[in-house]
Amino acid sequence: MTWKIIAIVFLVLFILTLVALKIIWYLLKKKSPQKSRDLAQKAAKKERQKILGEGYKTLKEKEKLLNQQNDDLRSFLNQELATLDYQRKTLEKLKSELMTKENELNEQTLELNEQTRLLESKKTNLITDLSSIATLTPSEAEAKLFKEIKEQKSQEISRYLRQKELETTKKAHEMSVNILINALEKFKTDFVQLRTTSTIKIPDEQMKGRIIGKDGRNIKTFEQYAGVDVIIDDTPDLIMISSFNPIRREIAIKTLEKLISDGRIQPVRIENELIAQTQKLDELIYQTGCEVTEELGIYDMDLQLVKLVGKLKYRTSYSQNVLLHSIEVAKISGAIAAELGLDERVAIRSGLLHDIGKALDFEQEGNHVELGVEVARKYGENEVVVNTIAAHHEDVAKTSMTAAIVAIADALSATRPGARNEQLEDFVQRITEIEEICNNIPGVVKSYALQSGRQVRVLVDPVKVDDYHMMELIDQISTRLKEVSIPGNITLTLIREHRETVVIK
Repeated sequence: MTWKIIAIVFLVLFILTLVALKIIWYLLKKKSPQKSRDLAQKAAKKERQKILGEGYKTLKEKEKLLNQQNDDLRSFLNQELATLDYQRKTLEKLKSELMTKENELNEQTLELNEQTRLLESKKTNLITDLSSIATLTPSEAEAKLFKEIKEQKSQEISRYLRQKELETTKKAHEMSVNILINALEKFKTDFVQLRTTSTIKIPDEQMKGRIIGKDGRNIKTFEQYAGVDVIIDDTPDLIMISSFNPIRREIAIKTLEKLISDGRIQPVRIENELIAQTQKLDELIYQTGCEVTEELGIYDMDLQLVKLVGKLKYRTSYSQNVLLHSIEVAKISGAIAAELGLDERVAIRSGLLHDIGKALDFEQEGNHVELGVEVARKYGENEVVVNTIAAHHEDVAKTSMTAAIVAIADALSATRPGARNEQLEDFVQRITEIEEICNNIPGVVKSYALQSGRQVRVLVDPVKVDDYHMMELIDQISTRLKEVSIPGNITLTLIREHRETVVIK
């Protein structure tokens, strides 16, 4: 019975709880929409205030920016107005000066017209006087007067032009001297005469026997592989190396010095040392060429040309080292070109390469000018450089100022005191030999060797040699002159002249 009462009580409590919850839920549901609307209104109001605040702030910033732009525009307009005012005043001043000049010009024009009128009046009076005195018509008198005035003015003009020509010539000479002096002052060097070293000092006479070797096998091997002649005579403690090729001679000298210092002289050792010295000299030649081109500011030259520049170190001309001569010509040419406002780099390049053929003339057929032109074209040098090489000995015409500058620099370098040296006996012997060869040919009356033998003038007997046999005689003389060792080309000129002389009493 008790549990039934408890169950009823719990059921009643459960029902009351449900009713209470239902009432509470109804009350909350009735109150929630009003609260949501209030919250939404507060949020919207807050958002409107935020938007209004940002808009106000943006408006203030734009207003500030607009004020700044107005100030800048006002400042710019003030400056422009000041500038325009200054220009207006300047124009007014120039206008005033122009009006003054115009007035002066008008006065001078009036004065000139007055002088012209007076001159015409004097001319008319003079014509009238001449007409009355010489009974000439006015037209004849006027023509005579005009002729006299023309002759007088022509003499004055000629004298004036002659005077200006002399002044211009003098000024040009002074300018050329100044240019050369300024160019030479920029390059100063000491000259050392170089001769090809062909003697080697040995420690004692026993070394000669070791160099010769058993049955001469050492010296034969050395001469065969080195391409030189070894001269061993009675001269104490000296051995001579002879070769037309300066590179071979230099390699032979270095090799023999190394063998003498080492003491081991035998065919295999000789061959190995020659190979080693050849490699060292090739490296030294290339290094020398690189140093020279870098010193002169040339960085785009073909590597083969750089090596040829290095080879010039071992080439001499009249005891002058060709590489030092080429460097000097390059620097003098560059200095002269700079003084004249020309391309200094082209002048330096042309000066350095003007004698490049001398690095090949002991290896190939042809003179150094022809070989230089060929190698310059081969390795892509421009036509200015090529023409400079071809024209520096006047073999062809110069096509640029650079060619003339290099020719001048070449002459300056070669003719400086101490730059070159040639024995007087050798010079006289060569000139005498050339003239004797020409004079001994039938039909030649007299011959003259000029410019160290490069120019030969031959006078022929017009009776024995006619025009048809001139070429035959040229071929005959040319063949004989090839026997003479002459630096460069020989220009042979035959002169045939027939004269008749009669004395009238």
